[in-house]
Order: sequence, then C-alpha cells, then structure tokens
Amino acid sequence: MGICAQCTFFRRVKPASGLLARDIATTDAAVSNALTKIVEDEQKQRDAEAEFKRSQATGDNDIWGTRPVMSDYCGFKESDGLFLIAEVKNFGGRCSDFVAGRPARRACADCRHRVLPRGPREDFAEEKELMGWIGCQVVMGQSSSVQENQLVKYREGVASRKVFELSSVYAAQGVLATKPKYFDYCAALSHDDEFVSAPSPTRITRVRCGTGRLLASRRRRPMPTWCSSPAIRRSRAALPPTCAASWNVSSMSI
Repeated sequence: MGICAQCTFFRRVKPASGLLARDIATTDAAVSNALTKIVEDEQKQRDAEAEFKRSQATGDNDIWGTRPVMSDYCGFKESDGLFLIAEVKNFGGRCSDFVAGRPARRACADCRHRVLPRGPREDFAEEKELMGWIGCQVVMGQSSSVQENQLVKYREGVASRKVFELSSVYAAQGVLATKPKYFDYCAALSHDDEFVSAPSPTRITRVRCGTGRLLASRRRRPMPTWCSSPAIRRSRAALPPTCAASWNVSSMSI
C-alpha cells in the first residue's frame, strides 16, 4: 500500500505540446499559434479521458482502452499492452503491487539511435551565407537590397516549414512518411518510408539503449572568389566587429 506518485510503476503524463515546444525552440509567432491550437486540442482530450476514467471507476474497472495521452497511468502491465487507471487500481490504498522508487530513465537524449535534426544547422548556414553576400555588397558600395529581400523571404519560409512539420508530427503521433527536418527521430524504429519522431508513444515507451550519437560529418562552403580579393580583404579591417563577423561564413563548418 502506498501513494501512486511514489511508485516505480507510476507514469506521469507528458503532453505533446510541451515536447514539441521543447524541440522546436523558437519564438516565431506562427509556431506559437500552432502550439496554442495543440494545447486547446489537448485540453479537449484531457476532458474526454477524465470522463472515461469516471465511467470506469463507477464499474470498478481499472483498465484504459488505449494508452492515455493526457492522463497519468499505472504501468504495472504496460509490457503486456495494458495501461491501468492508477486511481482505480489503488483506490483506498488497496494496491498490492506498490514498489517504492522512480521509473528508470528512458530519455531519447541518452540513446545512440537518436538522429539530430539537420534543419537548424542548414538554416543557420544559409542565413550566414546570405549575410556574407550582403556584407560584400556593402563593402563594394553596391546595393544589397536583393540579398536582404532573399534573407527575409528565407526566414519567412523557415517559419512556415516549422509550422507544417510541427502540425504533421502532432497529427501523425510522431510517425512521419518523410524524414523530419526540425525534429530528431529514432534510427532504430525508423526505416526508408517511416520515421519515428517525438512525441511518438512507440518512442516514448522504448527501452534505454545507450549514449547519444555524434552528428554527421561536416563540410565547408567556399567564399565567392571576388569576395576574397586583396582589396576586399584590406577593407575588412575597417568593418565594425559585428559586420566583420558575417565574413566568417566561408570558414564556418556546417
């Protein structure tokens, strides 16, 4: 007999909105709006699960129909595909399966099968390259409006792609038909036409299998030859530190 929250079989709810917000790591308004819609949908799911739990408690039935999305549950029989309603199973402290302790850590961040997203690195490299071109235009006394417009359009496109992928991950419960660009995925559970990303129930409940894996090998992008001329290099010394930093794009590994 004991308190469910202190039992090693107790599984605390992890809302998808929180996992998605953690992984997407952005303050863009479009992404924030998409997350807000997900939170609203989760609230409806929480209310539906609460109603189901009440109906099960009335008949003294402690089994969820499926793995709950927005409710804590008892994982005593989860290896058999059964998810138990903790409040019903331990009503009045009657549970005889209580084991004091905390669940074993099964974080994707600790697993060698975790594949990091390539999108943030690619976006960073693309923006730095565009900023480098803008710097070159300024130093040569030419208009950089075209490059500045390209940079604005590219950033707008990044926000749209993040919203689309975020919504796709949530709608498909983390199982995508294409390789995600802004969310990591599991190499062990994925194959050519199916990629398991967070927050997938399959991925959340898998066993811990090792330490994090390294990023893929990196490559360099050369600076345009006309930006490397002696005259341009001499003028670089006269640039403010913040402006000169954009010239490092050619020497940065991505």
